Amino acid sequence: MGFEPPKVNSLDAEREFSRAYRAYAKGDHFQAIEALSKALGFNIYLVDTYLLRGMALRRLGALDAAEEAVENYLEVRHGDETGERFAAALQYERKLVEESIRGSEGFHLLIGRKLPFKTHFRLPLSVNISPSGLGKIKYGFGVIYICDAVGGRLWAMRETSPAPISVEVDAPQTVLPIDEAHFYLINRRGEIMEGTIDWPSELLGLSPLGNVGGIVGDGSMLSPSEIVVGDCERGELLWVSVPKMEITKRWKTKSGRMEPVSVVAFGEAIAIADRANERCIVIDGKGAEEIAAASVPLPRDIAWIDRSTLSVLGEDGSLREIVLRKDTVEAKASLADPLTDAWSIVESKGALLVFDVRLSSVWEIFPMPEEGKGLIFSVCQPDLSEETGEVIFELRGHLALKEALQNLSNPHFFAAWNGHILPVKASLSQDEASVVLLLGSASSGQSVPVMPWDADFDTLLRRIHETVGGWPTDLILESSEELKNTSMELKKRFLSFCLFNGIRASLLAKDMPSAEWVQICKFTGGDVIWNVNSHISGLPPLKEWLLSIHLPPNNVPSGQIGEATLALYGHWEARPFRDWFPLWPNLLHSDPAAIPIIK
Repeated sequence: MGFEPPKVNSLDAEREFSRAYRAYAKGDHFQAIEALSKALGFNIYLVDTYLLRGMALRRLGALDAAEEAVENYLEVRHGDETGERFAAALQYERKLVEESIRGSEGFHLLIGRKLPFKTHFRLPLSVNISPSGLGKIKYGFGVIYICDAVGGRLWAMRETSPAPISVEVDAPQTVLPIDEAHFYLINRRGEIMEGTIDWPSELLGLSPLGNVGGIVGDGSMLSPSEIVVGDCERGELLWVSVPKMEITKRWKTKSGRMEPVSVVAFGEAIAIADRANERCIVIDGKGAEEIAAASVPLPRDIAWIDRSTLSVLGEDGSLREIVLRKDTVEAKASLADPLTDAWSIVESKGALLVFDVRLSSVWEIFPMPEEGKGLIFSVCQPDLSEETGEVIFELRGHLALKEALQNLSNPHFFAAWNGHILPVKASLSQDEASVVLLLGSASSGQSVPVMPWDADFDTLLRRIHETVGGWPTDLILESSEELKNTSMELKKRFLSFCLFNGIRASLLAKDMPSAEWVQICKFTGGDVIWNVNSHISGLPPLKEWLLSIHLPPNNVPSGQIGEATLALYGHWEARPFRDWFPLWPNLLHSDPAAIPIIK
């Protein structure tokens, strides 16, 4: 009996492929994959299903599976230009995602600009903030806190609507933000207070919790119920439970008396600027063990750039970068010239803000990705319209860049489709409606889903899609044991999913989060949220570009997906990016019973 080739049902295969294409265009990638599997079942020779499947899997963050699908496509369509470029991009994007979680290999710091303090924060001329002697300046959840340790006053102001409010308090040294309206304040003598802000009434209140004594240099949040405090008098770090005010742990360096003038946590990693020994130390906040140390002349303040990189401000105004590796620590100068009278450094939306001692000036300093290195870019929400007889294809584009970097300059875009190079008109989305994160039983504003982690990642994504009716712009994950024990592969997939769908992810922390999860949140533009009952507002809209492309008239591409795919290219500050979208204009918004596209 001779070989019988598999039976083919071309009509049903093409119908399922068309259904998959429409589902992909709507962002329902699970339905697209399901329809593609059916199409392949009807016609095993329909190789185009593999490339579209790879594109859908990429959107779901499954980069390994996407690569496998594209390899299957190229086995038959060997030499297909679109397939080969897409396969190469997948390999490179996977590397970028890994680096994003691990932290960058190194940064080239660039001073964006130096502005007067009032100009930077858009303060009225009548506002007067004149500290007698600064303690720490802190930033969190869109709020800047300024401690006047000598003058005995604390200022707080929001970046979105800067109108400073203040309260008198004895020797305020540092602030630990909890959310937009709550914080802990620690004064120089170790008194810890809980602070609340009533923004509409412009009232700032403080309630004493207790005293840990000593001479406080700085402090940081570790979890909703634990903070760490640097005591310069006893030369140690104190782990303090709040609001019980119990000292649960102490740590001293083994190599001489420590003077912790700056203490900043990033997940479970705690960075310390030790002025007495002229060095910076990183310790494990859970095990209280030293991880790394680097010599730095007279460190004054310290800020995390990402989970593997610190920026250290010296008393001479110098700025140094400390890069942490598995077995090595590298310290190098970031700027050729020191910043005159620089006092404090904070991280804000991916940029570093450096304040001078009199609060007369602010420097914006941007940690730049390496020149020529690719960026992750994705497009979504396709739409067709007509204008004076021309067909216009519109897409929303998302670029995986820290918000501060996106403000430096606009990216440049162009497209290629069906043998034509097409100009792209790009305009920044002007949706001014601020995103509002509403937790608990809040009932007004734009709510954001708060989702428990699920080890079955596809189930998690399906639940998100069903809850929102699509993909959200913001997402909050609840911390849990399952989340804590998540494999690195699933962390990479979650970050990929967020980056390819323009989703800002935050973490609702119940205990000390891992540095990896903090890194994922910050890279997507989100944050760690400490308070389960908080009402957090004031987050600006996510940056996205509306891309308009005039399509050539009477130009219908072939049925092969490789030839019909619109390629979008661009660059930002000499850093390239690209994405693809299969485009059959006659099917994008046509009837499901439309003429089959596969030939």
